[in-house]
Amino acid sequence: MYHVAICDDEPIYLHHISRLIGEIFIRYDIPYTLEIFRSIRELRSYLNENPNALDLLLLDILMGEENGLDFAGDLRREGNRIDIILITSSSDFLLDGYSISPVGYVLKSSEQPRLEDVVLRAYRKFQNQSFLIRTPSSTTVLRAAEILYVEVNNKELTVHLEQQKAERLNCSLNVLVSELPPGQFFQCHRSYVVSLAAIRSLRKHEVVLKNEETIPVSRSKFLPLQRALLNWAVSL
Repeated sequence: MYHVAICDDEPIYLHHISRLIGEIFIRYDIPYTLEIFRSIRELRSYLNENPNALDLLLLDILMGEENGLDFAGDLRREGNRIDIILITSSSDFLLDGYSISPVGYVLKSSEQPRLEDVVLRAYRKFQNQSFLIRTPSSTTVLRAAEILYVEVNNKELTVHLEQQKAERLNCSLNVLVSELPPGQFFQCHRSYVVSLAAIRSLRKHEVVLKNEETIPVSRSKFLPLQRALLNWAVSL
């Protein structure tokens, strides 16, 4: 799940950009949640209670007496590395945001293609981040971009990685799937989850991976996998 928030004090624009964001994620089949904040005060209170709850923040630079750049700077000094897209009504502020390393900028006068480009860039960055799998006995760090596929065999879960590496985990497939970046992986069989980026070709009953391995595809999963693969390719 991709957790997104928008902070802007203009109700009309807030409604407008919320609608556009929803259309983008639905178009690319990206599961998401969306939080709405009408002031930095509201946003700050939320993050104080939920410091790691958000993956992406679309933040207006000027909101009455509140300054989005100052708030973003505070987040960085506190060690919060949330991806930020700055919203501005004027290109005069673009250079001012350099120090907080935003994913990009959105001008309020720009049309949806610009917003879509920046949001999808942030999402691809999110997909490539490392994530943790915690079990009662261990914690394993995995990088999504290195995973080819996940296999369950005799209740043993193996994550197959690039360069013929593998990680064996003491957790269920459902637990692992819940941690994988959405939109990048697909459960093609009850015992297999495949990385869409690792697929070289799709056949009726199997996929061929870029390392020449093949894994099975259930009959009921063929068409959904085909659609997921097309959506993923379009989003690149």
